[in-house]
Amino acid sequence: MSNPRHTLATAPSNRDDAQVEIDWKGIASSARAISGGQGENILLLVTDSPVELERLNELIPNEDGEFPANGKWFAGPGGWLLLIEARSVPVKPRLEELAQALHRAGIAGTLTGAKPFRRPAWSRPIENLPRWRALLNYRQLPQYGPYDGPGWTCGTELLERVVDHMIDWATTDEAQLTVSINLKARFPFDQPTAKAVLRREAETQSVASATAYNKTDNQLRGLKISTPGRTQMSVVPAQQEWVPIIDNLRTAMRTAPLDQLSIAMIHHHGDFLHTERPDYDHHVYRSHPELWDTYTPEPCGIQILTDKHLAKANNLDDWNTTRLNEHLYLVQAKDLSPWYSQPLSYYDTPEIETTTKARADFGDMVFTHNTATQLGITRPPRNTQQ
Repeated sequence: MSNPRHTLATAPSNRDDAQVEIDWKGIASSARAISGGQGENILLLVTDSPVELERLNELIPNEDGEFPANGKWFAGPGGWLLLIEARSVPVKPRLEELAQALHRAGIAGTLTGAKPFRRPAWSRPIENLPRWRALLNYRQLPQYGPYDGPGWTCGTELLERVVDHMIDWATTDEAQLTVSINLKARFPFDQPTAKAVLRREAETQSVASATAYNKTDNQLRGLKISTPGRTQMSVVPAQQEWVPIIDNLRTAMRTAPLDQLSIAMIHHHGDFLHTERPDYDHHVYRSHPELWDTYTPEPCGIQILTDKHLAKANNLDDWNTTRLNEHLYLVQAKDLSPWYSQPLSYYDTPEIETTTKARADFGDMVFTHNTATQLGITRPPRNTQQ
């Protein structure tokens, strides 16, 4: 068996002791965790050499355009990280080429694979418990069609502010922040790096996610960004002491970027667009983001609605309505306990009397099969991703 570590020390160097060691075993382990060994990986450069990020990016070989880097180097736990995608390019000679370039620049260290985050033992019993979620859906830019490919379609500047808000909300002094790469492996990052990585994942993937592990509070805070412009901030577990959790999520929802917001709500379901109800046409609603700022799939105890939603309401006497800006309103039940006092699992719903009364109050803003028929929409667009 060949030695899993290979030291490149034959090329001329700016320093006599500058060596770059390639840890093939570590690189292979990381590739298996991230992509099942199918080509996607995160390289980790561990070095004590003083390195400027701009110089490090200049050393990525690009003479023939064949080096499989996806983006540039960025700071991460334990060193410098570089995402690579090498499905159609032999990776070994390319990594040797990179190591030679680093070596010639006088950089000493080890080129290995980033080590995925291992869930702490204390978090495992609570990961699958019921949770409460603040769900916000944004209006995509007009140049995009419904679900037009993977990635965020609501604008780069808005995404940057959304990610900043979400990461800042999830992170406390005691929390360990992690971001999922390709939804296959999580890696620990500091706040600035986590923001950059989550933005990149949101721009290129159908789903991007992050989790903050807070052992002191025995709590997980989850983040998710989905195509075309859906976001989620969640708290697990949904404990019996529900008031502080709901207050926190309501504040997080109200202080999120509100421009381009179509609808938002605090719900127990991970995808409230897919709520199961006989008279709700979730296939049509989910597939037509242009409907989100006019109709709601389901009343909740707390939601942010537009003036177009409220124009269709029947009777909101049992709801508190607070104007947030020119077009948006915070609408919440005067009595929140029927909605949030009991943790609800995936298939649970509040009491039928509560939801039936709420649907009657919300009137024609609740999206149904009849709504779809009246709008002349009978099926999702052909390019919709389900």
